Order: sequence, then C-alpha cells, then structure tokens
Amino acid sequence: MQQYTLKRSEIKKIKEHYSTYYDVRARQLQSFDSQGLKFSRLLTRNGYYIGSNWIRRNETWARVNYSVLVYLEVDIYSNNQRRTPVFEKRPFYGNIEYYLMYEFNNEKSMLAYINWTALVSTDSVGLKYFTKFAGYDFIDVIAVERCVGFIKVDNKYYIVDKEANNTIM
Repeated sequence: MQQYTLKRSEIKKIKEHYSTYYDVRARQLQSFDSQGLKFSRLLTRNGYYIGSNWIRRNETWARVNYSVLVYLEVDIYSNNQRRTPVFEKRPFYGNIEYYLMYEFNNEKSMLAYINWTALVSTDSVGLKYFTKFAGYDFIDVIAVERCVGFIKVDNKYYIVDKEANNTIM
C-alpha cells in the first residue's frame, strides 16, 4: 500500500466511472482529488488473493494472477436513447493494473484500474480468445468475479477459465 498521485488520464477515467455510477455527465462532477491509496493485491470474499500488474513491477514474482473475469451490467439499448434502458450482466476480461482506495463525496470506494481485452471470440473447438488489449477503465472491485489465465499462441490470447469448462481435453 502506498499513497498515489493520479495522472490526468486516470482522473479522467475516475470521472467517467463516477458519472456512470451517479448517472450524471462527467462535466457536472466537481472536486476530484488527485490522491488515493494504491494496493497491489485484493482479498476476495471467497478468500482468494487477486494480484495486479503493479506487484510484478520488479518481475521477481512467479505467480501471474491478475487476469480476471468481470461481470458488468450493460444497457442493451444504449445506442437508442428513446428506448427505456434494459440492463443485462455480461462477461468481460482484462488485466488488473492496480487497486485504488479513493474517496469521493465523503465515501470511500475500492476501485480496480483494468486493461480490457478487445472483443472476445470463440474458435472452431469452442475456446475463447482475443487478439489484443484495448483501453483502460476504473471499475468497482465488487464486479471482479475470479482469476482466469491468458495464454498467447501466435497472434491470439486464449482464455483459460477452469470454472467454465473451456480447456482442451
């Protein structure tokens, strides 16, 4: 754990996160602090530790357990503003960069800064894969479901999720 000063791009991402959380435009949110407490690991409610890319900064750790499955609620009609929003839980994958304890409106939140994967596809034998990593976002840690693995083969990253029965027999 250490005191951390957020970069301008990270403050922008936190504003986007809270604007979604409070359902207001990011411009309407005021007084964002540039300080937070940075953590390298998270203890889940199931008793498992999920690491982060930050803990591996010195490359001395053998365990790589910061690739995760995240469930987020997505408005399936987000492209049509005239429709009433209908939310559906959908799976997303990414690498946790670090965890951040952040205070906003006198409430403390535990957030994860995540590097998302690009679109996940399924190959001819049913294995999930993606070809690159996409953007970064802050999410509430409660959305993190579990650790998964990413294995790079040629130009594809295959997702290894032992709880999803998508391993090769």
